[in-house]
Formats: sequence, C-alpha cells, structure tokens
Amino acid sequence: MSEYSIEAEAREITGKGNMRKMRTKGILPGVVYGHTQKTIHLTLETKEFMHMLYKGLSLNDPMTLSVKADKDSFSKTVFIKELQRDPVTNEVLHVDFYTVEPTQKITLPIIIKGKGTPMGKEQGGILQQLTSEIKAEGLVPDLPREIEVDLSQLNVGDSLSVGQLTLPANIRVLDSEDKVLFHVLSAKKVYIE
Repeated sequence: MSEYSIEAEAREITGKGNMRKMRTKGILPGVVYGHTQKTIHLTLETKEFMHMLYKGLSLNDPMTLSVKADKDSFSKTVFIKELQRDPVTNEVLHVDFYTVEPTQKITLPIIIKGKGTPMGKEQGGILQQLTSEIKAEGLVPDLPREIEVDLSQLNVGDSLSVGQLTLPANIRVLDSEDKVLFHVLSAKKVYIE
C-alpha cells in the first residue's frame, strides 16, 4: 500500500539538551500519535529519513512506521503531521507522525495531470492548467496519489472541470464540481505599429 517505510524505536529520554545530543549522533527525535494511538516518543535514523524526503516523500504520502519497543512493538500507516526545522540551516530537528486507522476517512489532495495534446492547441489555441490538485476524502488505500486526464478532445474555448472527472465511487471530491482544471484559450495576435 505504501511505498515508504521506516523503522523507529521508542524512547524514554526527553528534554532539549538530550535531543541536541541525539541529533549530533545522527538520531532524529520524533513522536507518533493519533485518534486511537497513545503518544509514543521515538528515535529514527536521520540519514534514512532524509533519504526518503529526497526521494519525494511529502506530508500527503502515507508511509509504514514500524516501532520497536519493549512491550508495544507495532507497525502502522502514518502521515507526517509536522516537520520541525532549524530556521537557519533548514536541518530537520523533529518529526511528528499521525496514525491513520484502516476505517478512518481522511482528506488529501490528489494531483491532476493532463495527457495528450488538445485539438484546440493544434488549431493555435493555448492550453492552461488552472489548478494542479483537488481535495478528496476517502480511506487511505482508495485515494489515488494522482489522476491522469485525457485532454485530446478539448477544442478552443473548451474547458474541463472537476465534475467531468471519472473518479472511483468510494471517494468524495470536496472541491466544487464547477471548478475548472484545464481550458484551451484562443491565441490572439497583437500587431505593433
């Protein structure tokens, strides 16, 4: 289900000075919490977490978090709720994870990508994408990360709105059906004398 996964260990140590010492050893402090999840303080490998961020992990991507603890070892689907960064170096100082239950509906943005060349563009029109994402609600496995939309049938003056998208029945779009995603404008020539 999730292309990202990371391991963490529960920690008992808290406090600003202790966290600073951890970070100098390559350990990133964090916390996991959720609707039914008790709050657990964590430690992660900074290098492993940063590698996932460089690979494209965002706040909207689900990931699998495996927590090793004396009594409460578990593995859950989580989202990054907050990243605390150093204001000068931009170094990640702390991460908050939010657990999502399998039956819990969440709201996420879905990226909209156009494919194909509109007929109107071949007639001299200009394709404009007015928005690159829509907000949708559903269960984590049901929400697509992105949707590709065929634009080849758009002529000059035509537009594609949210209501015209073909989406799975088990997700609900929160944006207005009239919200325009793409449109093809006629190109006007300007003569300079």
